[in-house]
Amino acid sequence: MSTMNAVRPRKHSQNTQATGQQSPPQSDSQPDKGSDYVYFNRSTAGFSAEAVPKAKAAQLKLEHYYKVAVETAVERNVRYVRGARRY
Repeated sequence: MSTMNAVRPRKHSQNTQATGQQSPPQSDSQPDKGSDYVYFNRSTAGFSAEAVPKAKAAQLKLEHYYKVAVETAVERNVRYVRGARRY
């Protein structure tokens, strides 16, 4: 019988997990979302020093991809409307 080592995830402290706590944000610049709106406390404290830059890079790549996709779709629709007006 062979034994395999299981990789266990890191245990996070309760204050670093994204929990649905009902605490409003610090700034008053956002409008009131209602009493049943759930605020998440986001923190990178539980992540390794390597994971944060990789996650940021992935975030920037995704944001760029969707930005380009939306811009392309808008341009395509503009061309379609211009073409439809000709006939």
